[in-house]
Amino acid sequence: MLPAWDRVTIQETGEEGTQVASVIQIPASPSLPLHSSLLTLSSSLHSGHAASLPPSCLSLATSSLLSLLLAHYTSLAADRLPQNLALQFSFDLRFLQTLLVSREAKDGLAPAFSCLLGRLEANIDPFDLSVFTGHLATRVRWAAARSVSGLGCLVPGDRVSLVTSYKPQIGRASC
Repeated sequence: MLPAWDRVTIQETGEEGTQVASVIQIPASPSLPLHSSLLTLSSSLHSGHAASLPPSCLSLATSSLLSLLLAHYTSLAADRLPQNLALQFSFDLRFLQTLLVSREAKDGLAPAFSCLLGRLEANIDPFDLSVFTGHLATRVRWAAARSVSGLGCLVPGDRVSLVTSYKPQIGRASC
């Protein structure tokens, strides 16, 4: 279920003032079940000539999808999760928020996303979370930019230009 993760070398200052290098692993893409489900839905909409549908229909489809996914991730977050799974689910939710939440829907969905992210991230060591957060945000933006064309009919119009403007991370570590 979990895709390959990026390895990132970080520098920390040890107790004696020495530099200590550590390698951490960060999710680089949404989980396979989420991504394949989104691609399947998008493909189904395209087969029905999504471009001919009124924007309000596509907006309703995206809103319904987000409601279903929030409910699903809420049920997954009900139990204690291993840190790596919680980190992947955090990536997934940030990916959905970045790619599929329109400006109009943002105020209504932000509390649900925030609460759910808090529940998931409670499963991650606070120090690790502080180290992972910046790396995770960069990878979420890049994954969203890569996914715009495949999920185009689900992406709100106001998100397309913003998400496609995200540039790949320079010097990105490989798996």
